[in-house]
Amino acid sequence: MYIVKRLYEIPELECFAPEGAFYVFPKIEGINLTSMNFAKKILDESYVALVPGLAFGLDQNLRLSYAISVEEIEDGLNRIEKFCRKNRK
Repeated sequence: MYIVKRLYEIPELECFAPEGAFYVFPKIEGINLTSMNFAKKILDESYVALVPGLAFGLDQNLRLSYAISVEEIEDGLNRIEKFCRKNRK
């Protein structure tokens, strides 16, 4: 699955393949931000909308949907990778 493979390539994130869903929950332990702060900051700086894991009781995770085009996923993941490089621990 492209999104999971691509998330594995971002060293600050850890992600497992979903089972039957259209979203993934990567861990952000390599970033010194809570999921809420990550979500707000990446939206403000990189224009990527995602859901903080805190909404699901997982404050070190994010929820990313992949119910969009491959081109949009690729663009979003490139923005996420750039953001993670700037904000790593």
